[in-house]
Amino acid sequence: MPDAYATIGLSVVEPSDSGAVMHVRSWVIPADRAEAFAAQMTAVFGQPNEMVSPFEAMTAGAEAAAEKGGAVFMIDSEVRGG
Repeated sequence: MPDAYATIGLSVVEPSDSGAVMHVRSWVIPADRAEAFAAQMTAVFGQPNEMVSPFEAMTAGAEAAAEKGGAVFMIDSEVRGG
C-alpha cells in the first residue's frame, strides 16, 4: 500500500423493510490520480457532496457502529494499517 492513497467511493441508499440501508463500495487508488478522477466525475455528474473528517475519528466511528451491530464494514487490513 502506498503511503499516500485515495479512495473512490460509490454510495447507494435503498429502502428496506427495516429502514434505509446504505451500501458503500470503495476502490483504493494512488493519491496522485485522485484530482484527475474528481475533475472527470465533476465534468460528467456536476459538483459532488463533500465531507472532511480526521481519519482517526472516521475510523473510530465506523468501528463503534460495527460493534453495536448497526453496520458491517469490510475494510482491507492494509488500508487500516493492520
